Amino acid sequence: DAEKFENCAILLVGNKIDLVGDTTKTAEPNTMSISCLTRKGLKGLRRKILERITQSVPDLTSGLVVTSARHKQKLSAARKAIARTRRKLKNHESPEITSFELRQGIESLDEITGRIYNEEILGKIFSSFCIGK
Repeated sequence: DAEKFENCAILLVGNKIDLVGDTTKTAEPNTMSISCLTRKGLKGLRRKILERITQSVPDLTSGLVVTSARHKQKLSAARKAIARTRRKLKNHESPEITSFELRQGIESLDEITGRIYNEEILGKIFSSFCIGK
């Protein structure tokens, strides 16, 4: 009855082919057979799941949206620091100055991810929260 699911985003997976025989060569496009015990068919199952995810989930990096003004400012600062670093590398400038520029970019990213924080950052973050009684 796999025909019922032909146009659905469903993948029917049968287990225990180690007990009932290998039916991994099924003609049905939305069915797979595996054995959790012997691990037969698991690589194919992973591959099929990744295919489905890739086909159905949009590429979120193509239209990246930044919802925080602070994040936008920090991403811009990181991008500029990396551009300065590239120029310094291209011009064979001092490794100390070049690494300082790179460190500036990394710190901007670290402030977004929470690896670095200070009182000013915490104040900006918590100023946007409304705490009531």
